Amino acid sequence: MLKCFTVIIILFSTVIAPEAYKYPDPPKDPSVNFSFKDSGNTAFPVEIICSGKKIINGNLYLRITNISFSHQSKNIQINIKDVKSIEFLEWREKADKKNTFIFYPSKILLIAKNDQQYILDRLPEFNKLDFSENGNKMTLYTYFYDYWEKGKWHNSNTKDINYPRKHPLPGTMLKIIFKENSDLINKTIQSITR
Repeated sequence: MLKCFTVIIILFSTVIAPEAYKYPDPPKDPSVNFSFKDSGNTAFPVEIICSGKKIINGNLYLRITNISFSHQSKNIQINIKDVKSIEFLEWREKADKKNTFIFYPSKILLIAKNDQQYILDRLPEFNKLDFSENGNKMTLYTYFYDYWEKGKWHNSNTKDINYPRKHPLPGTMLKIIFKENSDLINKTIQSITR
C-alpha cells in the first residue's frame, strides 16, 4: 500500500501538478513610458547643445506649435517650423527654499528662419522638454538649481555671486537648432556609412 501511495505521489507531482500550477509571467523590464504622441506632442528634429559641450541630435517633443511674445511693443507669434534656433544666454535666480535657488533662462535669443532675431526675457514652454535620441527617451531642462552655502555656490563651486547667471550647470540646454527632416535623415545616413 505504501508503494502504491508513493507511486501516486510521484506520478501526481511529475505529471499532473505542473499542469495544475500556472507560473507567473516574467516581470517586465523597468522603463519609463513617455508616450509622447498620446499626449498630443509634436516631434521636431533638432540638434541640442548642452552645457559641458555635449551635443545631441534627435527629436524634441513640444506641446505647442507657436511661440508668442512681445517684441518692441508688438505681439509676435512664430510657428515653431519657422524657428531656426533658440539660444539661452543668461539665467536669473529665483529663491526656492532656504539657500536654494532655481536659475531660469532670462535672456534668450530666438532666430527665425528668415534670420530675424528676437531677444526674449522668458520662454517658460521650454523650461522642461521631452527628447528622444536613437530610441533613448529623456527629459532636458533649460533651468538648474544651485545652493548658496558658507559664502559660495555649492554646485558651481564658486564665491562669485553672479557666476551661475552665465555659467549653467553641465547638462543644462544652451541651444536648440531646429533641423529640416532631410537634414536629420542625411546625418543619420552619414553616421551609418562611416
